[in-house]
Amino acid sequence: MSNLEPTRVDRAIRWLKNNPIVAPVIIAGICLTAIGATLNSIPEPLKNYVFSVFSFNKVNSGWVFLGYLNSNDMVYWDEGPYATLVGTSPPDPTRPFRPGNVIVLNHDRELIIVNFKDEGTKEFYSAPGSVHAKLHASDHTGSIVKAGTELLVRDVWIGHFPGADYVVWARVTPTNTVD
Repeated sequence: MSNLEPTRVDRAIRWLKNNPIVAPVIIAGICLTAIGATLNSIPEPLKNYVFSVFSFNKVNSGWVFLGYLNSNDMVYWDEGPYATLVGTSPPDPTRPFRPGNVIVLNHDRELIIVNFKDEGTKEFYSAPGSVHAKLHASDHTGSIVKAGTELLVRDVWIGHFPGADYVVWARVTPTNTVD
């Protein structure tokens, strides 16, 4: 039998055994499969926490909640404002903030992007209140903007739900970047 030429299968197996790249690829495949199976078995709240702490998708732009305007007059704040205008922007009685304003945050605020944990930045331009009335766990980016940070307002969304005050959201970017 030693006179027979090796078959294609024999040659392929010999090549795989002698190839220094195959073993690491097989080990990596096994490890990735094990990691995937482990992640699927982790409870959702713990998984969200771990991903928010070790997120590679940190963002520096998104939507921030600026407060609630009184539903009777839209001039006085019932909660907030969590930002102050910078410079000499002429006041607009219908909008406390408008695109192009520069603001400074009075309190730490989290950047919010609708469905961020599920879809990334796909809904970046959608105000959280325009998509759903209450924030979902998937909307949190984990990126906190510290009080005192200067931001450029790109969009403003003021929403009103029956029997409630007007909610004010602003899409912001750091003043040193443009999106």
